[in-house]
Amino acid sequence: IFTLIIVLVALSESLGAENILGAFLAGVLVSLLSPNKELVQQLDSFGYGFLIPIFFVMVGVDLNIWALFKDPNIMIMIPLLFIALLISKLIPILYLKKWYDMKKVIGSGFLLTSTLSLVIAAATIGERLG
Repeated sequence: IFTLIIVLVALSESLGAENILGAFLAGVLVSLLSPNKELVQQLDSFGYGFLIPIFFVMVGVDLNIWALFKDPNIMIMIPLLFIALLISKLIPILYLKKWYDMKKVIGSGFLLTSTLSLVIAAATIGERLG
């Protein structure tokens, strides 16, 4: 499976596509082969325990934090985007409050913020594409 991932990532790189596309295609192919649950659990453990943390470390390494402080417009946008993020999570919470108790609603709100990792990954790819 790791050979398949490496081959497809190399192929996507040689075609000028993002590496993540090759890894995604490898996952689709593995899914089509109907892997057993143990293999899927091992891949999950390896991905979440090793590869994904490395990705976020590299995003942090590539981040030029000083560039954020140089542009005053960006300093204004950061809190505005953070507030917009919170508001976008609060709207479903207020809607769910009609049917569920506050404990479940707050828990749901925290689960909604877990998609931040996807936003970071998408932003990284977008930044690399220009």
